[in-house]
Amino acid sequence: MRQFFVPAVIGCLIVAIGSFFARHFGWYNTYWYTDVILHTISGIWLGLLWLSMSTQTKKWLLVISTTSFATFGSVLWEFWEYAGYLLTRSSVPFYVPQLSDTLGDISCGMLGGCAVSLLIVAMLPKQVDTDTI
Repeated sequence: MRQFFVPAVIGCLIVAIGSFFARHFGWYNTYWYTDVILHTISGIWLGLLWLSMSTQTKKWLLVISTTSFATFGSVLWEFWEYAGYLLTRSSVPFYVPQLSDTLGDISCGMLGGCAVSLLIVAMLPKQVDTDTI
């Protein structure tokens, strides 16, 4: 399943570049769905990263572990975001963390990871040996 590493890196770059442009052009304030899109894509790339590292052969465990990894990455990001808020409170006056936003962001990351794992598992043959994929 190593073929998912390059798409994972590309997804990471898309999120980084998208976040940069969203901050620079004020898209987070103009378009409410910018955050949803970026967090969903981050869940997808985290899922692809997990799939590139996984040696799991059972499909249902692959879906659960991929979704869990994407969710854990989303939670870590939200901790990082909150720490950044605490450290730079005065320089970012438009951002105030809210529980609903945090839970929405984590949910988008989880759904992105779950969606990519279900899509990949659906494309795998019935009898799968992940060492040969």
